Amino acid sequence: MNTIQYIKDWISNKESFSFFLPDGPQGRPFDKQYLIDGVIENQNGVTIKMSGGIEFEFEGEVQYRDEFCNLIVNGFSVLRYKVNGVVNSEYLEGEFCLNGF
Repeated sequence: MNTIQYIKDWISNKESFSFFLPDGPQGRPFDKQYLIDGVIENQNGVTIKMSGGIEFEFEGEVQYRDEFCNLIVNGFSVLRYKVNGVVNSEYLEGEFCLNGF
């Protein structure tokens, strides 16, 4: 199964999401919960769109591992964290964690 289909299947079993960037949470962990608006394959990788105008753009050979309530994404060459279309942070390494319930 390819990465994008795996991510879509993983989120389809969950209703509410939070996230942790490679340098930690934005604000207090688990205070804010989001919905997934879409998972899109683009020419450079994968984009996860969330409610609140939040997007995560992954470029490169994205890898993932399922840790039950957490989907860990790594192996990207660039991760852009965008809010309302504006790049808030950019990461060249590390792990991204999508937490879902």
